[in-house]
Amino acid sequence: MDEQGFKRMVEVVQTNRGLSLVAAIYHVNDKLTREADRERATPWACRKGCSYCCYQLVLATEAEWKEIERFFLSIRDPKVRIQLKQRLKPRMHEWSKWVRCQVRFQIGHPASTELAYRAWLGKPCVFLGDEGECLIYPVRPIDCRTAFSTEQCGSGQGGGMRFPYDWNGWANNLILEEAKRLAGQRPIVLAPLPYWLEWLDLLH
Repeated sequence: MDEQGFKRMVEVVQTNRGLSLVAAIYHVNDKLTREADRERATPWACRKGCSYCCYQLVLATEAEWKEIERFFLSIRDPKVRIQLKQRLKPRMHEWSKWVRCQVRFQIGHPASTELAYRAWLGKPCVFLGDEGECLIYPVRPIDCRTAFSTEQCGSGQGGGMRFPYDWNGWANNLILEEAKRLAGQRPIVLAPLPYWLEWLDLLH
């Protein structure tokens, strides 16, 4: 398969399943990854509860954030919504406070992104649960879907890897193309998840 073949698969899934483009990209990327994983001689160490890759800033485009927003809107249980608000609001405030202390900080600017990444390296993702689980796993960004590890959590041996399969890169390219299309004449916003929390109605 080449990149054009990947795009055709995404188009078919999007049409047949009535998904958004981003959701269709996720679906095809994950399907191909599962199939390839079954053929790997050495399985990935990744599994539910493993958070090896989750102690850093995760970036997402606006289109990807809309998938996360829809996920939260689908939660009808008021008890669950209150619990999420109690968990996420302090994390949003921590990010806002940090940004206010930075001089000339600009979302989306490479230098600012690098500064934020260094400052937040080692801190848990805002959507990492108490048991090492991802609270938004079905709609996690492509940044997460293309990260793998060959070592179990806490081994201290490294093992992190990005884009091990060709289609991981193709999926990422399509996500960025969609971000450019939606932005039009504006620069695309590829921002950390804590930044996007400020847009979540659940927290206001």
